[in-house]
Amino acid sequence: YYARLVVYPGEGNQVLPSGAEQIAEYVAGVVVQMIRSGSLQTQRSQDDSLHLICHKLLDGHLVDAKEIYDAVSAYQWDPEHQYQVFSLEPYGASGWETQIENTMPVMIRKLEQTWRNSCAVFSGKKILWVINWTLSTETKTAYEFSQELMVLLRENVFRAGASSRFQNAALTPSAMKEAEAALEVGTRKDPNSWYFRFDDYRLSFMLSAISEKEIDPILLVHPAIPILEEHDKTHENELSKTLETLIEKRGNVTQAAEALFIHRTTLFRRMNQIKELTGLDLDDSDLMLELQLSYRILDR
Repeated sequence: YYARLVVYPGEGNQVLPSGAEQIAEYVAGVVVQMIRSGSLQTQRSQDDSLHLICHKLLDGHLVDAKEIYDAVSAYQWDPEHQYQVFSLEPYGASGWETQIENTMPVMIRKLEQTWRNSCAVFSGKKILWVINWTLSTETKTAYEFSQELMVLLRENVFRAGASSRFQNAALTPSAMKEAEAALEVGTRKDPNSWYFRFDDYRLSFMLSAISEKEIDPILLVHPAIPILEEHDKTHENELSKTLETLIEKRGNVTQAAEALFIHRTTLFRRMNQIKELTGLDLDDSDLMLELQLSYRILDR
């Protein structure tokens, strides 16, 4: 059944009271129209193909593109629709552990009921939630969605990380890693927040990935920077800071001079010193990006 309407005539009665039959028929007609219009939908089964695929992903199993395509197609979604993946976990409030077994099923049900074209599963203390944005009509803008989601998160004491949006369902496993990374990095950098978008932490994630390699991060710093810093110590100068500021201002000499509280002429003189000491080509965009990442690594 999509819906089943049962009307009891009352104890000892064999027929409905006067007018009640007409009211019951009217209510039944309204329910039928709601079903036909799509405003009343059944709860998706946690045992259907897409939920099972999401469970496999959440439990760390490998899932190939064909499995994902078959699952979303069976769910009546197009693999080329626009999707987004979320990773949710309890905020860690006092007394949470005693309620987790009851709360997790309730939370995934709320997610799927609030955003009907979505799929949510849980395992342990983690929730994987996938939204089909092509079919979703509940929220008009990304800002409205974030506000509605944050209310739900606060009410249920959860925090969430969100992947970037993507248009190939086969990217779901990678998007799940993005969402988990957003949750991890965001929780570390902004521990009092509830909702973290990977788009806001992409650079932090990239720097973390660099630092996790077996090479000591200090060796990834461009060799020109230590040269400038050593020169600054010896000559009580600020060539390294000047270079960093110039990069931050995207090569805008006027803005860089203002930020350093020096005259443009002084800035040009320092730029010439930097070139003489290091041989850097300050017009090379790839080099500027490498230097910018180097300063970020040093900051970390």
